[in-house]
Amino acid sequence: MTPSTSLSSTASEASPLLPLEPKPSAQNDRRVIRHILVFVTILQMAYSFTAVSMLYVIRQMTCEEHYKTSENAGESAYHPSVDRCNIGEVESASATAITALGTVTTVFAVVNLFYARWTIETYSFRASLIQQACWPVVRLVCQMIAILIGRRWGVLIMCASQALSGLGGPQGYQLVANSYASSLVTSSEETAVFGQLQGCVMIGTALGYVAGGWAGTNITVSSPFQAATALTLLSIAYAVVMIRNEEKSNVSDVPHGDDQDTKNAQNSNWLSPLKVFMPRNVVDQDGKERKYTGLLITGIGIFIGVLATGFNPILLQIYATSAFSFLSEQNGYMMALNSSFRAVFLSFCFPRLVHTGRAWYARKRSSPTGAQIATAPTLNMPIDVVDFDVPQQGAGVYEEPCQPMEAEPGVHFDLVYLCISMLLDTTFTGSIALLRKPWQMYLVVGLLPLAAGSAPVSKGIITEMCEPSQKVDALSAMAILETVGFLCTTTLTGWLFAIFAENGRSYMTFVVEACIGMCAVLCLSLARFPPRGSGQPPNR
Repeated sequence: MTPSTSLSSTASEASPLLPLEPKPSAQNDRRVIRHILVFVTILQMAYSFTAVSMLYVIRQMTCEEHYKTSENAGESAYHPSVDRCNIGEVESASATAITALGTVTTVFAVVNLFYARWTIETYSFRASLIQQACWPVVRLVCQMIAILIGRRWGVLIMCASQALSGLGGPQGYQLVANSYASSLVTSSEETAVFGQLQGCVMIGTALGYVAGGWAGTNITVSSPFQAATALTLLSIAYAVVMIRNEEKSNVSDVPHGDDQDTKNAQNSNWLSPLKVFMPRNVVDQDGKERKYTGLLITGIGIFIGVLATGFNPILLQIYATSAFSFLSEQNGYMMALNSSFRAVFLSFCFPRLVHTGRAWYARKRSSPTGAQIATAPTLNMPIDVVDFDVPQQGAGVYEEPCQPMEAEPGVHFDLVYLCISMLLDTTFTGSIALLRKPWQMYLVVGLLPLAAGSAPVSKGIITEMCEPSQKVDALSAMAILETVGFLCTTTLTGWLFAIFAENGRSYMTFVVEACIGMCAVLCLSLARFPPRGSGQPPNR
């Protein structure tokens, strides 16, 4: 390979024949990741600043509309309590309005994922992050106008403004941040980095919930929206100044595959990420070709899991307001408790749990697989395109051995961890139906973070199951799957809550969620990684 090395040292950086460009040092990469973590924290805090207040504002506008209509004009006299909105009709109408808001948000969040992926391929990571933070400013201005108008039109404007999430929103910027961070670390470090990013999201969420809930209760209902606008502008300035500008050509290095795979991925249609979940043929150590469906089963299990518990952050606030008369500030403290515990767990406990669990699982499997390890060098071959002399089209059949896809035996622990985490999440969710005191809400909300590792570990599992050249597509497919699942759970759970609330049995919503969650656990227990030493057929 000496001639190839010589050519690489003399070729210019703009040369398209260069398969891999020199990357910055690991220290610079770590610095970039730290800046991404700070950016994610600030921007997520801006998003969460209005999360509690938005639900409270919609409830108040729905309540105003209920009492100001002709048939309900004199009804308020018969409800002299502190919270005149705490009646079945208003709670049901509020749940319907919040469901509509969530549906609009989720539909355009799916659009945002495709748009974010397109900006990554067309421009750069840095440009995509900045763009994802610009459009929320316009959305916040529209929402402040909606608060001034109020009542029915205020709710409609609030819901319509969420359409701007298609150009900039949490799903899009998190996809960009995950993809950027993934390009700066090795495969074995990806799951831990995903957990740290999710932890920073939770830190921003906790700070936003506390500050936004306090501001909405003690200042004005529009003050959280004003503060969120300022924080969003701050995140834009931070990204412009601190995050390294990535050249467009470097973005194609993210999949870590060959140039042809990258080119095909960029030219494919926007639905191409979902092809990651399609069953595919793999070749095991014995040379036998078999159908692998692990990605499909894992994707179905993750979708059912999101369907079961994805609406919980919003549903907990609605239920606490309805059952325990929580105000905006109390909801803010409750969700801040949940998010701060999640942040601590994901930032410090989760990476250590994954590392320790993988090491234990690798030791457990090392003894019975000694014979297989002894024969592993037959498959331990260079996997970069520069290390092969691939014949040109029509020059014969490519007969090199298949590329093994398994990174390390310990990674199988991730599936065990995902099942346990999903089971805990389901158990805690179902227990909410048994709560009768306000302090019990805080207790369960404080325990839910113990199941917070499901999202980052599922991303790590998907990226390990797929080929290295499909990592960006895999992350995009995961984000699409979670967003569509959230859309479905928003519609389903909101509809169920509205029905149960009219009958005074809103707690039954959590029982239904727990039943769905158990289906997710059963499905994920059937998922498997590709067989050890397996790879793609050479002529695929």
